[in-house]
Amino acid sequence: MYRILVNNVKDYAIFMLDMQGHITTWNAGASILKQYEPEEIIGQHFSIFYGDEDLAAKKPQKELEI
Repeated sequence: MYRILVNNVKDYAIFMLDMQGHITTWNAGASILKQYEPEEIIGQHFSIFYGDEDLAAKKPQKELEI
């Protein structure tokens, strides 16, 4: 039931990451807001959403440590 609800939400991007930061789930809202289909993004590292400056500052790694 939870999965059906989350998958069909279109106003919010909801996705999950594994412990290493790889995207494991992707809902309809994420597809609309981020312009990636699930088959394109699942398995990718979430650092794909960061710009060069944030990547150089290791912001994605710091976010995973929180």
